[in-house]
Amino acid sequence: MVNSNDEGSNQIEAKRVAWRSRRGLLELDLILVPFTQTHYFSLSENQQVLYKKILELDDMVLLDWIHNRASIPAEAESLIQLIRRSMT
Repeated sequence: MVNSNDEGSNQIEAKRVAWRSRRGLLELDLILVPFTQTHYFSLSENQQVLYKKILELDDMVLLDWIHNRASIPAEAESLIQLIRRSMT
């Protein structure tokens, strides 16, 4: 049975992450918002924490990572690859 408090917490978390996925660059919005809506809650807890950390990056750094124009730290590589795959 799902606890209604857990469900409410998940909805609040989803709204927070979705809001933070909206960026100053439309190109990132078009990548991250759908990714958040379709994949965020299927990520492991560690990946969710990492995703939130990635959202703290400068838009251009994040965009360069996604478009493979800059080296990506090893701990973020698999998550960035997942984001890239979600774009197709």
